[in-house]
Amino acid sequence: MRRLFSVDILRATAILLMVQVHFVGNLSSREPSSRILYDLSDFLGGFAAPIFTFLVGLSVWLWLNKQLAIGTDETALGKFIVKRGILIVFFGLIFAVIIWTPNEIFNWDILPMIGITTMIIYALRRAPSKYLIGLALLLLLSAPPLRELTNYSSHWIYDDYMHSFTLSDILLGATLQGYFPLLPWLVFPLMGFCLGRDIFQGEQINPKAARRLPILGVVLIAISAVGALVSEYFPTGLSWYLSPYSFYPASTTYVLGMLGFILLVFWILWQRFDLREASKTPDGEFIRLYSKFSLTTYVVHHAVHMWPIYLLAAVNRRHDIWYYYQNAVSTPVAFVLSIVFIVGFYFFLRFLDSHKTFTLEGILRKMSES
Repeated sequence: MRRLFSVDILRATAILLMVQVHFVGNLSSREPSSRILYDLSDFLGGFAAPIFTFLVGLSVWLWLNKQLAIGTDETALGKFIVKRGILIVFFGLIFAVIIWTPNEIFNWDILPMIGITTMIIYALRRAPSKYLIGLALLLLLSAPPLRELTNYSSHWIYDDYMHSFTLSDILLGATLQGYFPLLPWLVFPLMGFCLGRDIFQGEQINPKAARRLPILGVVLIAISAVGALVSEYFPTGLSWYLSPYSFYPASTTYVLGMLGFILLVFWILWQRFDLREASKTPDGEFIRLYSKFSLTTYVVHHAVHMWPIYLLAAVNRRHDIWYYYQNAVSTPVAFVLSIVFIVGFYFFLRFLDSHKTFTLEGILRKMSES
């Protein structure tokens, strides 16, 4: 099965949206003079993590599908997946230390969640899709009451997650209270895996399953919109589920809306590009490289825009290393810097791709295969 250009487009879009929202959100604040640009950046950034995590599940299936088709031993597949998952969790924790300081090691950013999710999906790979969808629904519905039961709000000051270094806080952070806890973020990769398995079977495509995607996407978007509107204009006692869109925590309406959007857009892109003959599919080097090296891009772009903040504080003898956080430049400047990074880093990715040199993807692959 040839590489799906639709997946490359979605993954590249996700990482590029992450770059711009992190530059704007971490380097600038929401000032009246640039409020529209800041809000637009924040809005677009809200699509990045759902797309990225959905593609984790889809990519696991596509990889398994390919490996099983060429006769790879299933025991070897299991070892590879488990090693890869553990390594991603480890890299995620190290990333938190070197980018966000040691106190943030257990903030449960997106990388540890992806590593844990990869192993969970592999463990559940033989479960029928209807059971996995049921599990996803259970996780989605149980997340809001469990957050309230565990006093989620006491761990958050604005958009900053606060925790102690106790075992209970660490486990709660990973499952319910951190930046990207399993409940409800595991919903996206579970649905991505189900979509991949139901549509792509060996080298065959299930047209009936594919035709359901746009319908399901529109239905989920409609349910999400109705839930958000009802919560605003007709408040009820169902605020766990009928609530405004929220990223921290990921509200039920937000998860449903993002999932519907991803299904719909994936179907459109798949119809537009992947069902064509290979010779007619665009090369799209820019998209391909940002998709292929999305992990490297994720880590490097954080270092590029966060380390100068710490250095600036040290040079100016500020006791608080966070002094310039969200206060380094204006929003327009931060946005322009994100574009400069995206363009400049593209040429660096071309160098990496042509010389097969150091990338985090390559390190992960070699360590997982060893």
